[in-house]
Amino acid sequence: MTLLEMKKLALAQMGEDTGEDELAEYGELLSAYLNEAYMQICRHKKHKFAEETLTFEDGRAPLGSLTKQATAIISVADDNGSKLSFDVLADWIFLSGEVSGAYIVQYLYLPEKLADDGDSPDLADSDCMLLTDFATYRALSLGNPTRQKRAEFFLMRYLSGYADQKAKQTHLVNKY
Repeated sequence: MTLLEMKKLALAQMGEDTGEDELAEYGELLSAYLNEAYMQICRHKKHKFAEETLTFEDGRAPLGSLTKQATAIISVADDNGSKLSFDVLADWIFLSGEVSGAYIVQYLYLPEKLADDGDSPDLADSDCMLLTDFATYRALSLGNPTRQKRAEFFLMRYLSGYADQKAKQTHLVNKY
């Protein structure tokens, strides 16, 4: 589903028309809510993997010098592939010792937010439905008590689907 399709579906779930006037009125708000849910689901499900070379000076390099916003650093290695011990503190990657030079950093990052109406999230259609349920819940929550009551239905549907998605995850960690 595209961002535009999800916004129209959220409008329909809200009981609004899906025309240009309604999209102009609610579009920006719905986009923000859809992106909020997208990032929340991606934090638990769809991290992306990247690898790039960073220059370290005096055993440290700023996280901000990575091309994408890292959510976790996986490893730091030299040109030969030998892993180095590292720590991440206050937007810096620290290596053991006062080493300088270029090192390969492997990290996880979140996908880009949906900006254009033609953008599609990197999720299954069932997960896109969760995004629209969340956006519908947030938009209806701003209304009168009757709309707020309807919002609870979409919140429960979102939370149920979100819990199901988290339960399906499997993380294997080799400690040996």
